[in-house]
This record gives sequence, structure tokens and C-alpha cells, in this order.
Amino acid sequence: MTRPVVTYDELCQLVDGYEELAKAQGLLVRADIAELEITVRTIDATPRRGRILSELAFQIQTQDDKAAPLVGCRAHHPDLGLCRTADLLVVTEDALDGQSDDFAVFGPEVSIAIEVSSADDGHAAPPVYGRMGVPAYAHIDPRNATITVHDGPTRTYKFGDAVRLNDWTIDTSKFPTC
Repeated sequence: MTRPVVTYDELCQLVDGYEELAKAQGLLVRADIAELEITVRTIDATPRRGRILSELAFQIQTQDDKAAPLVGCRAHHPDLGLCRTADLLVVTEDALDGQSDDFAVFGPEVSIAIEVSSADDGHAAPPVYGRMGVPAYAHIDPRNATITVHDGPTRTYKFGDAVRLNDWTIDTSKFPTC
């Protein structure tokens, strides 16, 4: 039995539909696209997660007034058929101003993608972000108080360390743990 051929644009419409349907039922999900398949992940909207994301966005903006942190936005590369929603994407204000796509930010325009662990582990993400042209990815796990940075050689830090993410130094001592 052969699978019907579906286009990337059709998958994008389905992603929007999945997320809207889940939202209408009080659920938070992220629907990602890879290999012409959609994967749906649940999101834990906890105060801890929110505090970490707020602190990250604040520190990045404080250090770089041209940075535009985007919470819960998608990065994609339509030519490769890839899309992933990150907890935090950072782009430049110029890239954001030039953005014509409301669905997602073009992967090569993203400076860093950051995900915070929940019930669904984010470690599967680095190859996808790299394939999209995103130069750096960070995975934050408040359960074991670690940050793993993928931007060449993978480095792991503990909460309390000063962590270098691209051009920014993040003070992780304010990050709450589980």
C-alpha cells in the first residue's frame, strides 16, 4: 500500500489544525514536521518553565538590544520539509522585521533555539535544528539542573554556572529546579 503524497504546505495547515484543536480542548501541544510526518508533543505549562523562559529572554535582551527572543515559536526550512517549535527562539530584530511568513521563522535566521524539558525529552531536537541551519541549540532540564549546549562540541553545565549561548552569557543561578 502506498502513502498519499502530501506537500509541506499541506502539512503546515495540518499542524495549525492540530494545535488549534488541542487548544480548544484545553491542551498545549506542539506539532513538528520531519520526513513528511507530523509529530505531536505535549507541553507542560508550569510556572517553573515560564520562569526559566522569562529569565532567558530578559537576560538576552538586556545584553543585546537587537535580539528578539520569541517564546513558543516555530523554526522551519520549507525546502527541507522541516519544522520544530522551540520554547524560545532568538532572532535579530532585522530578521524579524524582514519576516514575511506568519507560520514560522526561517531556520537560518534563528541565532539559537532553546527547549526546556517536560514530560517529552527535547534531546531529539539538535539534528533537526542543525539541518534547518540553526547554528546553536540549548536543552535545559530543570529536573537535573543542567543545560546542554549544542553549537559544535556539546557542553553540559549545571544551574549556577555562567553559560555562553552565542553572544550572550546567561546567569543560570536564578533558574528554578524541580
